Amino acid sequence: MKGGSLLLVLLMAMLLLAGGAVFIGPVSDPSWTIIQEIRLPRVLLAIIVGIGLAGAGAVLRPEGGGRMRSKLLELSG
Repeated sequence: MKGGSLLLVLLMAMLLLAGGAVFIGPVSDPSWTIIQEIRLPRVLLAIIVGIGLAGAGAVLRPEGGGRMRSKLLELSG
């Protein structure tokens, strides 16, 4: 579990640094405005949706003791 928490801390630090780097730079450049106002919100929304879908999949997956059970997935022995 220690390696997983270290990976999470490194990922959060990388995201914070990348997010901070977005707001440093020329403001008058039109391409920068496109990145900041169109692409960045889409990327952040995609990350949030991906995290939500991954969490839902982890909760509902049957082999990990999740909420969904199916007779077709049970082993007959």
